[in-house]
Amino acid sequence: MKSTKLAAGLSGVLAAGMVAAGLLVGAGTGAAAQQVDVDKTLDFSCPFPLLGMQTLKTRIQATFTLPAAPGDPVKTTNFKTTATVPATSTAGLREVAAATLEGTADAAVNVATGGANLNIRLPGLAVAKTTIPASGPFDMAVTGSVPEFAPEPGPVSVTMKGYTAFVTPKKTDGSYTGIGDIVSPCTLVPGQNPELLSFVAGGGGGSTTVTTSPPPTGVKYGYAIKGKSNLKNLTGDVPISGTIDAELVLATKQFTAALALNPTTANLTIMGFLPVVSKVEFENVGQTSGNIDATGVLRSASKVTIKLPQVSLFGFPISQSADCKTVAPSDIALQSAADFDVIAGGRLTGTYAIAPLKGCGGFNDYISGFVAADGNKLDLTLTAK
Repeated sequence: MKSTKLAAGLSGVLAAGMVAAGLLVGAGTGAAAQQVDVDKTLDFSCPFPLLGMQTLKTRIQATFTLPAAPGDPVKTTNFKTTATVPATSTAGLREVAAATLEGTADAAVNVATGGANLNIRLPGLAVAKTTIPASGPFDMAVTGSVPEFAPEPGPVSVTMKGYTAFVTPKKTDGSYTGIGDIVSPCTLVPGQNPELLSFVAGGGGGSTTVTTSPPPTGVKYGYAIKGKSNLKNLTGDVPISGTIDAELVLATKQFTAALALNPTTANLTIMGFLPVVSKVEFENVGQTSGNIDATGVLRSASKVTIKLPQVSLFGFPISQSADCKTVAPSDIALQSAADFDVIAGGRLTGTYAIAPLKGCGGFNDYISGFVAADGNKLDLTLTAK
């Protein structure tokens, strides 16, 4: 198992290198198009059972064609990342009858642009199927698509952060070795300069004006949502769950997102002692949008119509109508603390108003009188899917 972990670590290193190189895209210089060759070797420390921490060297190579005009993307060619698995790891893999190694990897880099630091994750990179020799070291490579990236005008820096690899050793006949799938998180060895590329977007002696160009490529993130809402005039919480799929444009730090909140049931009390049970549904009005500021604070804005298809008091339905809903959508503004982690997710909080209700039957005004209010609270946690 120690040697398979070593292989896993190697896979992650390769993947991480590729991601970092890929996200170098977007080095607008304002000058004529030119090519820049990147060739850098970084050491990564990976945990292996019994062996402890092992250091792996990875060479990252790529050719970047810089844009001829500010705002244009940089294209990546001749990309190659190679890491060498040491002989001790080869011996360990052979001890469990491993003949090949393959899998995937996730990697993370940091892009500093426009005064903000953006943590970028690139999942699902392919670890090439590699034959394990009888002895001695061997090389492995990782492949995957390299996105284009257009930064804001000004200084830009791309640095490595880390990676997690998912690899599987197999026997000659293709069967598993008994170790199963291996997960190995790896980090940079301290004391290195992890910067892979730095440049001044829109600079280089050319014009600093951003020219009209196609919309920059965004990075997609998906999160599961779980949390609660506390209504100002009612005692108890409304459970909140759902998903949100966002696309963040690195150049502007703006994002749009598709929000999907699940129907829920709220057990509440009126005036502290009258039990009310209400089914709650949410209907989006347009997309969620927002931005991440220079301190890493994420702010989002959504419009949601709130529906109450069934409301019961003391267990007896007092409203059962699919048309029972707010007369206007609620504007829901949420924000995070500083340094929101777009890779892992985080906590968002905010307040919102609920408009009066309509279509709730004979008790419409009674129900609306307790539900409609300003200052309702939301506390949500986003977890990366």
